[in-house]
Amino acid sequence: MKDKNELRKARYEYDELREALPEELNKVMDDCFDLLAPFVSYIYPVRDELKIVLRQLQREQFPELNITDNPYLLQCIDDILNFDAGGLSSGVHNELSDIEAGVHKEKDDEQFRWEIEHYAGLSEPRLVTIEDFERLTLTYEEKVEMVNEINADSIAECNELNSLKSKFVEVVQPILFKYHGERLNELDGAGWERYAIVLGYAFNSYLENFGSLAYHLIQGHIEGNPGMSFFNYRVHLNQTKA
Repeated sequence: MKDKNELRKARYEYDELREALPEELNKVMDDCFDLLAPFVSYIYPVRDELKIVLRQLQREQFPELNITDNPYLLQCIDDILNFDAGGLSSGVHNELSDIEAGVHKEKDDEQFRWEIEHYAGLSEPRLVTIEDFERLTLTYEEKVEMVNEINADSIAECNELNSLKSKFVEVVQPILFKYHGERLNELDGAGWERYAIVLGYAFNSYLENFGSLAYHLIQGHIEGNPGMSFFNYRVHLNQTKA
């Protein structure tokens, strides 16, 4: 049941029969409708809209996957979209529900701070200094040149990663605000940090999954259909490699 009208119809039909049903069954049915409501109202609609924008984003950020005559590749792309769009949709809804219910995850301060550092914001480049190479038998000028080259590469990689993440947030956020705008606007500082962590997890998953698919395509692993989802096939490839 993925449509609001279907849920309303089912609820109406159930209410018509409610008085004739045993109390135990009424409790079970009430719990079922309560469980279905967020999926129909938020999780499924958000997921379906996220799939569209993430597919467009994938075409821009992973153009090597833009092949239309490989049915299994298209299935793999759909597997990833279902996983990542569904994960972000349910993740945001569940996190907001936890916040509204007063579940204070930030009480575990060390873990919370680690998640903020690694997922909530943009990445920082890992820079080195001359002292990191003090044991090398190089001249001062050679060490300076090495440090400058390493730091330049690190900054470039970090800027590219942050650009990818900024674009990801840019395309998914309007959909999240469309369905959760009122809830999001009620967040305090810690709530926004928790929301940002969910976005960070989702971006990392998107990047890792499509990067992995691109790698396996280049390696010639996505030619025929092995009869399994991309995620199961990836596990199989890793086990075979081992």
